[in-house]
Amino acid sequence: MPGVRYFLDTEFTDLPWAPRSELLWVALVDETGQREFSAVNKDCSLDQASAFVCEHVLPKLANAPLRLSRARLAQAVIEFVGPAPKFWAWFPSVANIAAMAGSAGAARLHERFADWDYQLLRGLLGAVPADWPPACRDLHALADATGIDLPPNTEPHNPLADARWGRTVWLSAQGLLSRA
Repeated sequence: MPGVRYFLDTEFTDLPWAPRSELLWVALVDETGQREFSAVNKDCSLDQASAFVCEHVLPKLANAPLRLSRARLAQAVIEFVGPAPKFWAWFPSVANIAAMAGSAGAARLHERFADWDYQLLRGLLGAVPADWPPACRDLHALADATGIDLPPNTEPHNPLADARWGRTVWLSAQGLLSRA
């Protein structure tokens, strides 16, 4: 189905601007909430994982049943989304990045890496399908623009739970939550 919206979240071994950061886990949920994809990159070097990832992400890997090689993961993502997808993800604020990296270069890092989930997804693919958008839409900006109250995110750092949460944010912003 062309033009389907997908809500994206990833986890990675270290902060995106770290030299050896790798995509660890990716999840996508379609706009209907009926189709979901979640898989771990089994080729990822876990010995490069940051202390934060070791504490907050790695324990959740047991709940991710699908483990694919990097090449197979890329193929599976393309097959899952189909033609002309639209992607949405939660972008961190400058303040979020400052909390992670210090305030000195936070604005520059935000400009370069705010859409890190989409950058990691595109990096996984290598050759990105021609009908994919050049950019991902920002759920954080949408939530701010519409003034919605954010729903609780009960399982942070689990990409499938976070992608589902992103869909809920989008539905709330669209005024569709009560009809979903």
